[in-house]
Amino acid sequence: MEEPYFDGDMPAEMRREQMLTFVRTKDFVRVSDLSARFRVSEVTVRGDLDALAERGQIRRIRGGAMPRTLPHPERPFEVMQGARVDEKAMIGRAAASLVSHGETVILDVGTTTTAVARALTKRDDLYDVVVFTNALNIAPLSLSPPFHVSLSLSQAEHYDQCNTRSSTPWEN
Repeated sequence: MEEPYFDGDMPAEMRREQMLTFVRTKDFVRVSDLSARFRVSEVTVRGDLDALAERGQIRRIRGGAMPRTLPHPERPFEVMQGARVDEKAMIGRAAASLVSHGETVILDVGTTTTAVARALTKRDDLYDVVVFTNALNIAPLSLSPPFHVSLSLSQAEHYDQCNTRSSTPWEN
């Protein structure tokens, strides 16, 4: 089914509503695509997108726009923990095999990075591995030799649903 194209004589407010509807169905739309779709100049599209962004209806980025929130929000850590466990374990083993003794590894919050941490703990040929993480579920895995852990909590307030803290463990 062909997507509709509009003539360039549409009133600005109506065009903006149509653009908003279109942007909300995509992860990203280009100015050039909207220009062709609505048969208006790219300057007009940029003005329309700026107006929608000022209202907080879209997120304006270089070259186009995105919905204010992505259509597929990230699922909670607890839900993802049981999803694709075998695949995550394979990725974890593959990533862990790339680490050598004396290296530093940075592991962010996530179920796949947790699989990497678990795979690292099973390696008995490593020593002096430094793990930087903000994930409280990964830090305990990295506390025993051969690991040295640095728990970074600077951005943790954004990931409360992912087993991190916004303050150090001794503060409350």
